Amino acid sequence: MTKFIDIQAGIVAKLVKYAPEVDVNSSDIEEGFKRPCFYVEMLDADIDNLANNFDEKKIEFDILYFPKHQKKNQEDLLNMRDILTEAFSENREIQISDDLITESEDVKVFEVDKVLHCTFNIFIAEQYNKVYEYNMEELEFKEGIDANK
Repeated sequence: MTKFIDIQAGIVAKLVKYAPEVDVNSSDIEEGFKRPCFYVEMLDADIDNLANNFDEKKIEFDILYFPKHQKKNQEDLLNMRDILTEAFSENREIQISDDLITESEDVKVFEVDKVLHCTFNIFIAEQYNKVYEYNMEELEFKEGIDANK
């Protein structure tokens, strides 16, 4: 099954491709960080395990873009809106691994307090083989039960 860290790494790789000049942070951001930068935040994750061999994940992400200047940044924010729209709305594919590609869905790009947000969902469904382990020594059989009935 695909790990959450691999999913986030796929999103970071896509950001690096579309905005190579901007640093990407996927760990906690503290005050005093270098601008401009992205911060990738995984929000809600709905996980379903179906029939013990099928895994579904619906994950919501929020990419925050902190522009170079805190106050005079309108042009920077407008340009980044175009980049994020192209990266996650127009070209929705996100490469997670060599054999797994997903797509961004429900993309929204908006600004809050001079920080640009790009939110979207991804969906991953994977089938896997569950391995059952049995220890024959622990099995008990009750006497007096006719197996032919």
